[in-house]
Amino acid sequence: MFFKVIDANTDITSRNLSATLRIPKELVAKDGPESFVRKMVKVSCDTIHPYCLSAKNITILDNSMYDKTILKWEMEHKKELQNHKQRTLPINIDKIRLIVPLPSQAEKDFRAIFDKFDIPQDIITIPNCLTGKGSINYESRVKQITTAIDELENCDVICLIRGGGDLEDFLYFSSPEVFCKLHDSDKYIVTGIGHADDQPLCQLVADYAATTPTDAAYYVANMIKPIFTDSLEQRIYKQK
Repeated sequence: MFFKVIDANTDITSRNLSATLRIPKELVAKDGPESFVRKMVKVSCDTIHPYCLSAKNITILDNSMYDKTILKWEMEHKKELQNHKQRTLPINIDKIRLIVPLPSQAEKDFRAIFDKFDIPQDIITIPNCLTGKGSINYESRVKQITTAIDELENCDVICLIRGGGDLEDFLYFSSPEVFCKLHDSDKYIVTGIGHADDQPLCQLVADYAATTPTDAAYYVANMIKPIFTDSLEQRIYKQK
């Protein structure tokens, strides 16, 4: 197993990869590597080469800076997160605004589900501010998402999705700027971030929090399908 070595004293928005840590199987906890992935740990290592270390011992010190940051934001914005008013499901869904970091496999997976349901792809639009490529830091990504939310006036549903990735990549989905924007929006909001064990704060202000982008696509497609799919009798009639 290989993990990034991260300086626990470094601010989470500016973490840099300094080395790769190889963890031998005998050091992995019985309940799996996730038991210490999100912890600050003290590791004694042997150097394999300048950019790779092999762990000899692992001691858990405290919660990770990631979890501490999330907890801090959750406590500071308890009102917005706990007093979220559930929105009414739209009767007619003509436009879906997809907020997804680009380029992204999550977008392809989402669209694939719509193809499976024979739902026209033109119902999906992605805000222009999300079409940039290349490495984007935390502050820039937060700015992109909040700008995208501001652009979403002419839509019925907002879908905020993101596939799997490094832990730090999920931080912007817990940003107060992002979840406060979603909290104040009058649009129906669906989220699908990472995997089932990822719990970004934006999910707490969603009307439906799917476990993955694919699950989010299935949920939305099931809402939309009756609008676009003719009954068997209607199809037979049209063919006559």
